[in-house]
Amino acid sequence: MTHDGRRLAALDGLRGVAVLMVVADHAGFAGRGSGAMGASGVAVFFVLSGYLITRLVLADRARGAWSMRGFLLARAVRLMPALLVMEVLVVALWVAVGGPTDGLAGEVAASLTYTKNIFFMHFESGLFQHTWSLAVEEQFYLLWPLALPFVVKLRRPVFWLVVAIAASMVTRVIVFVVAGAYATYPTLPTNAFALLLGSCLAIRPVRVPPGAYQRMVPVVGVAAMVLLAVAAGSTYFVLVPIPVSLVAAAVVACAVPGVPLLEGASLRFVGRISYALYLWHWPVLILAGQKYSGWSSLPALLVAFGLATYFTLRVEEPLRLRWRARQSPVVAHA
Repeated sequence: MTHDGRRLAALDGLRGVAVLMVVADHAGFAGRGSGAMGASGVAVFFVLSGYLITRLVLADRARGAWSMRGFLLARAVRLMPALLVMEVLVVALWVAVGGPTDGLAGEVAASLTYTKNIFFMHFESGLFQHTWSLAVEEQFYLLWPLALPFVVKLRRPVFWLVVAIAASMVTRVIVFVVAGAYATYPTLPTNAFALLLGSCLAIRPVRVPPGAYQRMVPVVGVAAMVLLAVAAGSTYFVLVPIPVSLVAAAVVACAVPGVPLLEGASLRFVGRISYALYLWHWPVLILAGQKYSGWSSLPALLVAFGLATYFTLRVEEPLRLRWRARQSPVVAHA
């Protein structure tokens, strides 16, 4: 494996950490419904997404092979089949067990059109409430690739990105104080700071001197993210993504070969199935009546892990490989 490949492997490990934080929160291992651990995990996802997408777009543009159409098609192939299959099966099970269907069609539509963050608390079942974060990312994917060429041509692009990051953080705090948690939590402007932090690292990579310090930062960083989430609790769960995203950015900057915590096979595998696990864990917990129930949720979580593994290996990855085989190498890696 190349140095760059091992770096991406370390980021898979960080993705595994992120999804485990979300699952732990929703299962109740981090306190009943505190939200801080889940919010922190999502912030880590956003930093990773901003970094990887910006890196991809810059590489494609440097090769002269950038296409917005190709990028969006690749995103759709990567994300939509697993989402669609999950929602069809979950809705069928929900109806079969007699769950309330008022507003269910609207919730499905909001989720599949990546507008769930706009209609965050509008639906009774809440089966797909967790897809708000997918909506934030997809809205970022629509806007950022178009803005990026202009940003990198600025005289001081990193400075202006830092200004935008700070503005998003301040916006999050103000909206929280004025309008409360649920007006703050799911919007793109109040989450843009995490996505832009990752983007900033892709535009201007941080050169960390090699050595024990570089390998220590990811380990300390992961511990710090968990401790910050635990300390925040339900009181500050909306604000804790701000410091967590800063720590996550430091971990991404130092995620190099030689960090056993992030390169462990088990954690990397969780990172590999993280998208499907994120999709499945919440509706499985609801269907089993086990959300925020602590240790009694373990059987439901095992089902979610099994479904995530199956659909990653049998649906998501085969479709992506077929897509890559039909596309040019540049478009295929989107």
